[in-house]
Amino acid sequence: MRSTLICIAQTLFLVACAIPSILAQTPNNASDSLSAYCPDAKEQSKSLVGARRDVEMITYSCGASSGNHTEEAGNMMKRGNPTNVCGAQCTTHCFNPSGGGPDPNECKVVSDALRYDSQNIGNLFNIPQTTNGAVVTMQYKSCKSFFVNQAKGLDLQYCRQDWASVLDYVAFNCQATQNAHGGLCLAAISLSPIAGSSTPESLELFGCGHLISATIYARWLVSWRFICVTVRLRPRMTAAVRIPISTYSKTWQRQDNHNQGRRMPTRDDMAATDNVILGVRHEGVPQGKFENIGGHECYVATPSGDYAHDKVILYLLDLYGLKTDHNKRLADDFARNGFRVIIPDILCGDAMTEERRNHPDFKWDDFRANHTDATWIPILDDVVKALKASGVTRIGTIAHSFGGTPAFYLAYANESHVTILSTPSRMDRGTFEKYRETSRAPLLLHGCEVDRMFTQEVQAVADEVLENGQFHPGYERTYWDGCNHGFASKDDADAKAKAAKEGVFEVSVKFFRKYL
Repeated sequence: MRSTLICIAQTLFLVACAIPSILAQTPNNASDSLSAYCPDAKEQSKSLVGARRDVEMITYSCGASSGNHTEEAGNMMKRGNPTNVCGAQCTTHCFNPSGGGPDPNECKVVSDALRYDSQNIGNLFNIPQTTNGAVVTMQYKSCKSFFVNQAKGLDLQYCRQDWASVLDYVAFNCQATQNAHGGLCLAAISLSPIAGSSTPESLELFGCGHLISATIYARWLVSWRFICVTVRLRPRMTAAVRIPISTYSKTWQRQDNHNQGRRMPTRDDMAATDNVILGVRHEGVPQGKFENIGGHECYVATPSGDYAHDKVILYLLDLYGLKTDHNKRLADDFARNGFRVIIPDILCGDAMTEERRNHPDFKWDDFRANHTDATWIPILDDVVKALKASGVTRIGTIAHSFGGTPAFYLAYANESHVTILSTPSRMDRGTFEKYRETSRAPLLLHGCEVDRMFTQEVQAVADEVLENGQFHPGYERTYWDGCNHGFASKDDADAKAKAAKEGVFEVSVKFFRKYL
C-alpha cells in the first residue's frame, strides 16, 4: 500500500492515445499553439456547446487530411464504431515559465459544458482519425483544452465526464500563480495488433510552443495497458496512498475484440463484467425505491441487469440521511456498477438539514441524544436478519461520517464482509485495535486534509494499527488533499471536491469488486 500513488488526472491519448492540454493562448494566437502538434490544421467543424452555448468546439484534421469535407460537429462526435479508451491514466505536466495563463474559473465553464453535454447528449464522443491525426478543441475565453487523436487507423471514443475531470485538475494545478501557464496530460495505451498493421514507430509530441515534450512508444500486447505517473504536489504526510486532489483515474483492462468480427463491448457490458466503472453523478433524480425490510423503511437501488442476488451493500448514512438526494444518488451509482444497495434509515426520519443546523435554537447535544447507539442497533439487527433470511450471504458496508460506527458494529460481529468508511466520525486507537482483533472484513478508509472528526492524526493511528500486514484480511487508506469532511458524499460545487468524490467512488467500487 505504501508504494502506490493513485492518479485521477484522467486520460487522453497519444499512439492510440490522445492528450488534453490547457493552454494560455487567446483566440488570436490559438492557431500557433495548435500547429505545434497538428501542423497544417484544417477546420472540419465548429459549434457552440454547453447549457449556455458559450463554449466553442472545433474539430480539426492535421496535415494531409483524408478529405476536404466538412461535417456537423454532432455527427463527428457520434459516428462509427470506435475504440473506447475511457478511463486511461495520464501524467500531468505544467508549462513554465508563467505567462498569464488560463483562468481556472474560465476552464470551469468548459468542464461544466462537458458535464452538461454528458447529461443531455451522452457521455461518450468520438474522435475520428485522419491520415495525420485529428484534434477536438474546447475553448472559453482564456481557457482552451485539446483532445488529440494520433492513433493511426483508429477512431477513438472518450468520455466527456473524464475530460471534464482532467480539465479541472490541470486548470487548478497549473496556474499563473504557480509559475505556470497551462498544462498537458499525457497517457499511453497498448493495443493488440490489428491485422494488416505495421509495427508502430515512436512518436514525439510537443505542446505549447515546444515548452514540453514527451516520447511515447506503442507496444503490442494482448490487452489494453494504461501507464500512469503522477507528481506529488505536496510532501507525503502519512503512509497512506496520498492522492493530490483529482488525481485518481479509472483503470481497467479488456480484451481487444476490434478485429475479431464482434461488436465492441458497451460501457454497460463492461461494467457488468468488472471491466469498467460507471462514474459517480453530481446531479440527477434518484431512481431507487423505498421498501420495508425487517420492519424498517429502506431506500433500495437495484441494478438494471444481472447481479449477484446473494450479495448486498448496506449504505450507512451521514447525518443528512434520506432527506437529501446525494445519498440516494450515490446508492444508485453503486447499483449502476452491479451491486444491490440498501440504505436503512438509521436516523429514524430525524435527519439533519442545513436549515435546522443553522437555526439559532439548534443544539448538537440534543441531536446526539436522539441518535445514540441504542437507536440504530435494533434497526441494523432487524435489516440484517431479514436480508439473511432472503438468501443474502455476503454484506458489504459503505459509510460516511456518522455511519462509520454502525459499519464497525457490523464488522465487529462479522455480520459484514467488506467495510469502506469515508471521513468517519468517532474513530480512535481503540476502535481500530478492536477491528484488528475481531473483524475479518477487509477495510478501506478515505481521509482528507480538513476534517475535525477524522483528523490526520487519527488517520495516522489507523495506519499504525492496521497496515504492514497487521490486519491480514486487507487494509487500504486514501488521502485527499484540500478536501473537507463529508466531501465523498455531498454535492459540492467546488471542482476539486467533485473530482475527489469521483475518485473515492471509483476506488470504492474496485474494493467491493475485489473483496465482496
